[in-house]
Amino acid sequence: MLSRRKEPIRVLQLIAPNTLGGAEKVVLSLQEWLAAGEDESPQFIPSLGIFIWVRRPQNAFLQEVRAKGYPHIIFPMRFAFDWANMIQLARYLKASRIKLLHTHGYRSDIVGLFCARIAGIPAVTTLHGWTATDWRVRTYEWGQRLILPFFEAIIAVSEQIADQLVKQRGIAPSKVRLLPNAVRIPQEDVDWTERHRVRRQFGCDPEASVVGFVGRLSSEKNPADLLKAISLLTPRLPKLVCWIVGEGPQRLSLERQARELGIARQVFFLGFQADMGRIYQALDVLAITSRTEGTPLALLEAMSFGLPVVSMRVGGIVDLLDEGVNGLLVNPGDTAAMADSLARVLTDPQLAKELGRAARKKVQTHFAIDVWISRLRQVYRECVEAHLFRQTLRA
Repeated sequence: MLSRRKEPIRVLQLIAPNTLGGAEKVVLSLQEWLAAGEDESPQFIPSLGIFIWVRRPQNAFLQEVRAKGYPHIIFPMRFAFDWANMIQLARYLKASRIKLLHTHGYRSDIVGLFCARIAGIPAVTTLHGWTATDWRVRTYEWGQRLILPFFEAIIAVSEQIADQLVKQRGIAPSKVRLLPNAVRIPQEDVDWTERHRVRRQFGCDPEASVVGFVGRLSSEKNPADLLKAISLLTPRLPKLVCWIVGEGPQRLSLERQARELGIARQVFFLGFQADMGRIYQALDVLAITSRTEGTPLALLEAMSFGLPVVSMRVGGIVDLLDEGVNGLLVNPGDTAAMADSLARVLTDPQLAKELGRAARKKVQTHFAIDVWISRLRQVYRECVEAHLFRQTLRA
């Protein structure tokens, strides 16, 4: 029925961004690729709804949206759940003839589902993972879990999240769609001139061994364990350097930890970096020390560049990395094993090359963005069609 409709489907993605992290990059990718030409009908017209704190009107995600010229509307928040922007959102959904709402994150889920019901349109959510960093976030995520059954579809970015939804949360399997994140595949050859230039830019010896961390500087990403591993590794590798890429609430405490561990000269805090491609090319290995993960975009990005990865064995990462084949895995919290695995990669160029090559091949085969977008479009069509069918029955 829906495939014969000629009018486009207007989709609003809704998010409350903190920075330009994995979930935010997924939203930007959707915005770019969802409207790309396709043979199937109907077409999609995507736009963005962005919750922004009135006390912090600027952030990296919003700057990127504006730089790319994506259509968007800002819903200013004075507090966590602001009735004023709820009313504004509900009115916008109706006035702009939005046919489908796609939410990302607990705040967008709770507010978005409420407003979608008022506007009489279906809602889809993507679960990027649960963090539960403090009691406030745990409370919000508890509220999010209560409303999940009322979404038309729930997109899980990893098998672990999909299993949790069905087995622990009691969500009907028919509502859960497994759709891991995806990335655009870069050119295979490393630009060595650019690699050396980036290293010099950040005060790094071009011949140094560079370990990278990419992510929010917060407890769930657990960069503190990486610093412990670096302190164990430094005596074995005199030219070792660690780049910490990202921002977050733990930055000051991490800088203090680096000083206390005696590795302040080896650890560089690069902050937020808009062009991550040049960073990945300048690294020798990516380290992931997270306590919990879905399908981390940083991991897929690193793999797409052929960068070897050493990671804690958590969440959806175990679905991506095959031990000794396209990456190395260690048990959560085992900083000594993390140091040993990093040393293996950094001291064995052939192993690093083989791991990186296999990692890139896996991303090319299973996580290419064109397949991802095609599957998402199908989820959208099914949800809109089911909603229209129910409306027909009620009429």
